[in-house]
Amino acid sequence: MRKLAVLVLSAVLLGSVMGCATNNSSNYGETRVTTGTPEGTMQPGIQLQETGDAEERVTVYRAVDFRPAGGKPYVVFTEEEALESFRSAIQSAERIKGILNVMSPQYIFKLSVDGEVKAYNLWLGDGGDSDKQGMIMDTADTHTGYTLTLEATRELYALIWNAEYNAETAAANGDVVNSIFDGYHNLHKWDAFVEHAKSGVKDEVQVVHYTVEGDPIFNNLSFDGEWIVHQHDTSHDAYGASRISRYQCKAIDQEEIEQSIAYTLSGCVDVHDDEVPFRLVIPEE
Repeated sequence: MRKLAVLVLSAVLLGSVMGCATNNSSNYGETRVTTGTPEGTMQPGIQLQETGDAEERVTVYRAVDFRPAGGKPYVVFTEEEALESFRSAIQSAERIKGILNVMSPQYIFKLSVDGEVKAYNLWLGDGGDSDKQGMIMDTADTHTGYTLTLEATRELYALIWNAEYNAETAAANGDVVNSIFDGYHNLHKWDAFVEHAKSGVKDEVQVVHYTVEGDPIFNNLSFDGEWIVHQHDTSHDAYGASRISRYQCKAIDQEEIEQSIAYTLSGCVDVHDDEVPFRLVIPEE
């Protein structure tokens, strides 16, 4: 049975390690030292596609299992000052010696220049207040990491942290939204996910709860035909504990309570005692 680790952001990104035996380690996972591995600055990222769009931009996604969470952007930057921060971070990053074996990044970003798109995995931890440096990785080579400078770590963290992902944006992106002030949106997607999980059809859904302060808390659920994997992300909640945790469950339960239906997960494994369980309460029509 797979073991899904907990990522505690205040302890910096990837305190736990995965995979094979190693000779060395980093803050981001394992480092397997190889003879003659060169050091140097970050090389240009892999070209993903040609967009035909000459506008330069950086598109940032939250990440789940090395994939864009929900398939839609978290934020898009087009301002020159922000673009320069990303360009500078790439150019000044230093290669980490050895072969890395890391867990999923916090973010994936795509840099669009002259119609070409290049993509990178990005780890920032709690870079706003920490003295820990972040890491960047070309999506074409997930065994080679590059350490960001402390200045670049803090700049990118501030840019992403200060970006607004409100209920209107989430609803437009197709997320299932639960907001005290903006109500519920895209509940048909949740109903479809529940039915697919019951009938053995693979599916995934992003559920966003909003706090009373308006901060998003992300719940990404994916069903692989056997297990439901739940990623709970409070890293964008300014008033809560900043952490990303993951565990897997066997089923979705539902219970009628006070003219509402409460959905929870059952048969869960690898759940820590301080874990916040998934719960979605939807008023009956």
